[in-house]
Amino acid sequence: MEAKDKFVENDTTSGESLANWGIIGQISIVKQLSLALESDRLSHAYLFSGPRHVGKNTLARTLAASVNCQGNHVPCRKCNSCQRIMATLHSDFQLLQVNETAGQRGIGIQSILDFQHRAYLKPFEGKYHVLVIDEAEFLTEEASNALLKLLEEPPPNVLIILLVTKTSFLLSTVVSRCHVLEFQLVSPAEITGFLSQEYGLPISEATILANLSQGCIGWAIKAATDDNLLESKKRRLGNVASISGATLEQKFKFAANLADLMRTNRTEVREELELWSAWWREVLLIQLGVPEITFNLTQIAGCEAPNSQFATTDLIQILNAIKETEELLEANVNPVLALEELMLKIPVTSSA
Repeated sequence: MEAKDKFVENDTTSGESLANWGIIGQISIVKQLSLALESDRLSHAYLFSGPRHVGKNTLARTLAASVNCQGNHVPCRKCNSCQRIMATLHSDFQLLQVNETAGQRGIGIQSILDFQHRAYLKPFEGKYHVLVIDEAEFLTEEASNALLKLLEEPPPNVLIILLVTKTSFLLSTVVSRCHVLEFQLVSPAEITGFLSQEYGLPISEATILANLSQGCIGWAIKAATDDNLLESKKRRLGNVASISGATLEQKFKFAANLADLMRTNRTEVREELELWSAWWREVLLIQLGVPEITFNLTQIAGCEAPNSQFATTDLIQILNAIKETEELLEANVNPVLALEELMLKIPVTSSA
């Protein structure tokens, strides 16, 4: 159960040749891709799987820039092509993602067909057509089937990169036609060092952000320049901590609010449940007597660390229930019912 087993530590043997990739952690993946580029053995399709905010999007853009780079050291990140791809301005680079704030619920078939049409044409300003699909789990069934046909018979000079949190969210036939690369969480120590060096944060502040990021360095980088993110996460942690002492009516109201949010921002609900899982995991570790491998979320949230308030079996049950709820929501089960059932399984403090 040791937390550090989940994290990627920095590889100091990587050398300067990998520095231009601009990725913190994930060094083994960067090495694989760099070697594939050097030996001209890139796959036509990659599937980047792993938690949000660990560098999947950044690495996808960097790989797209690499295959179209005009510089001597690939990726140079300085040539016109690299800069235009990183800014999503390159005519041969396309990024598909769901804009939930605009009312989109999925990535439809027309987006795939449009790229397919372009893919059979000669690249306009680069060497490769590149398609990146962020949160590819939001592909509709029709879009997934259209993508599958493209993966089965890829045109030359086409690179497709799918980004997902779990490979199980995609059709198994789609997964089987991609080179799967598993991204890991970045170690808190590495995130702390990066924030201190690159953003000039005191070690104490960098450590707080690293712990709150739970290994998701993208969140930590954003929070380093946006105090609202830090305060928002502290507030949400406080809500998680207080819910075990809430009345049933208050719990159901909380479930209703999350269900409403599910209709407009599924990603935020996912992140909320991930935060719940992190919180209850920490409570379990504290009660098992191993607080040294936690993220210190209770301290950061300004909450008193619980001492033997919960039965261990109850804590294991709520962790399993959160995972089950995440799966139910991904399967489009009624969010109100799924979240209300989760509320009923929340352990109750002895003072409640």
